[in-house]
Amino acid sequence: MPCYHIARSISISTTLAKLADVLADFRQWPAWSPWLIIEPGAEITYSDEQSIPGASYTWSGKLIGTGRMTLIVKTHSRLAMQVEFFEPDKSNATIEFDIGQAAGHSILSWHMYGEPRCSMNATILNRVSMDCERGLAMLKEYIERGEVLSSVSIDGLRGLARQDYVGICNRSTLRELPPVMQADFDKLYTLFRENDWSLDVIPFSIYNTMQSSDTQFISAIPVSNIPADLAEPFTTGSITIPRGFKVTHTGAYENLGNAWSAVTQAACLHGHKPLMDPVGIERYHNDHETLPAAQLITEVIVPVA
Repeated sequence: MPCYHIARSISISTTLAKLADVLADFRQWPAWSPWLIIEPGAEITYSDEQSIPGASYTWSGKLIGTGRMTLIVKTHSRLAMQVEFFEPDKSNATIEFDIGQAAGHSILSWHMYGEPRCSMNATILNRVSMDCERGLAMLKEYIERGEVLSSVSIDGLRGLARQDYVGICNRSTLRELPPVMQADFDKLYTLFRENDWSLDVIPFSIYNTMQSSDTQFISAIPVSNIPADLAEPFTTGSITIPRGFKVTHTGAYENLGNAWSAVTQAACLHGHKPLMDPVGIERYHNDHETLPAAQLITEVIVPVA
C-alpha cells in the first residue's frame, strides 16, 4: 500500500493524442510543471530520447532540490512516471496520468502515489495536493493558451508596516477562490465609492488558513481611519508583519500558487521559519481590469521567525 495517494482531475480542450504527447515530452515540463516553474534557473538535463518509455530528465535547484523522473508507460490514454527525490529528502513516488474524453474535451486525472515506507505529515501532504492542482491548471493554460502567465522573483526579508483596513471575511476551496474573492472586492469598491473613501491604496488579502479544500481569507482595502458601525458583510481590523519574507509574482492571479510555493520554500532555505499566523498576505499593485494578466504584479509576504 502507498503511504499516500493524491488524485486530481481537470478538463482540457485538446485531443487525447496531443495531451499524451505533451506529458511524455519532458522538455515541455518547465513551461507548466508546478515545481520547475518556481525555479527557472534550476539545472535540467534530459535524456537523448524523449516521449518513449525510458525517457527521463534530472533536476537540480536550490528551491526544488534534486531528483529524476523517468517515463515508464505511455499510451494515448495512460502514462506513468517513476519519480526519485534525492535532496533535500530521499524518497520515491509514482505519477500516473489517465486520459479520457467527453464532449470534445480531454479529461485528465493526475494520480501521485508515495512509496510504502515514506513519511509525509498532513502539512506536506496538503502542499503536494496543491502542487498537483496548480500543475493541472497550468497544463491546461499551456495547452489552450500556448503559455503560462507566471514568473516569480525572490525578494527576501521584508516587513509590513501597520495597515488598518475595511474587509470581508470569507472561505472557499482554492479552485473556487478567484471568483469568490473578486465578488468580495467588488462589494468593497462599491462601499468605498459610495462613501468617497480614497482608493489610491494597495488592496490586499490576508490568508488565515490555506488548504486545498478550505481556505479562509479576508479581502481588504487600507484606510487611514477605521470607520465605525459598518453593516455585514464588512469588517475592520489591522495587520502588521514586523518580520516577513517576500516574493513578487508577475502574471495571472490564477497562478499565484506559484508565488506561495516559492515564498515558503525560499524562506525555509534561508533559515526563516514561516509562523503561519496568519499564513500570509497578497498585495495587488495594479488593476486587473485595465492591464493584461501578463503584467499583473502581486507581492506575497509570509511572517517568519
